[in-house]
Amino acid sequence: MSELVATFGRVPTINGHTHVISETDRLARDLDALSYFAHPYPAADLRSAGMPHEDLLFVTGDQGNLTVPERPASPAPLEERWARFLPWWDRIRFTGFSQCLLEGWRGAYGFDRLDSTTVGPISDAIRAGRRPGHYAEILRDRANIAVSLVQMTGTYGEEVADVDRNLFLPVPRLNRFTMIRSRDDLASLESDYSTDFRSVDDLIDTMHSRCAAWKAAGAPEIKLSQSYHRAMDFGTPDPSRAAVVFRQLRDGQYPGLDTPDGRVLEDVLVHGAVSAVPINKIIGFGDDLYWVDSILGHLVMARQNVAHALAGMMSEGLLTESDSVEIGRALFNSNPAALYGISPVR
Repeated sequence: MSELVATFGRVPTINGHTHVISETDRLARDLDALSYFAHPYPAADLRSAGMPHEDLLFVTGDQGNLTVPERPASPAPLEERWARFLPWWDRIRFTGFSQCLLEGWRGAYGFDRLDSTTVGPISDAIRAGRRPGHYAEILRDRANIAVSLVQMTGTYGEEVADVDRNLFLPVPRLNRFTMIRSRDDLASLESDYSTDFRSVDDLIDTMHSRCAAWKAAGAPEIKLSQSYHRAMDFGTPDPSRAAVVFRQLRDGQYPGLDTPDGRVLEDVLVHGAVSAVPINKIIGFGDDLYWVDSILGHLVMARQNVAHALAGMMSEGLLTESDSVEIGRALFNSNPAALYGISPVR
């Protein structure tokens, strides 16, 4: 398995999903090792282990959140924060999210563990990385990531922001078109896109036009967030019934997105959104993180997991080593390259 991990490490990876903040934003933040635990995933581990919310805020400070206050508070000394963190660290340090942080710090800064002797030096190394060019050093040079598809932010995530095209490609969100919750939501779309939607087809046509504009702006994919409110088993669309529900929506009689009628309409809209997308397009890696060294750690673990799965199939005689290498290269590079229209990197 270790040979597969090493082989996959030499494959330039296309990162299909990231929430990494802009390097300009990162340079404005004073992060240390404990700030990283403000991310929702390790924070959820700490809360699940029983850490009081007040202690979590004390330990992590306000620099590791996605939104930083205009006037950040001065954090308590690192020693005091570590003392309050340590009992909970012993309970969560083997979770996947904690291992992701450790793998990132190992790959970026050379530290094998987080304890009382390393929390300060790791924090110093993180601060030393607070300089222009650190993103390229970690993502391209250390992680061997060819390009990362970064999620657009803003009110609706529909504006394609200016990103460093040497490292990133933009990914806007189609949620407003496919997750309509009320007549007010529809009115907001009509106002923003200067269109009077008289039918479901009108909505789908505008959705396709919006996608074409995003593609012209360099966005290789879109994001849908249906999984946050429903199972991803979209049924066979029923356009005639959806048309009835849409009329209810226009008349202010819509029962809501999270109802059987809402699901009927959503099924049709999502099928409309993906109707132009080819099938059998599978990508092997995407992070959900804010910081580049955490992304490095996540990718290390992804390579290990893929290698573990393929090694198991090799032991069963289902794959040869060359088969596994070919599959890994496809997952991390050629499949997403074909999907996103990016030239595979050798």
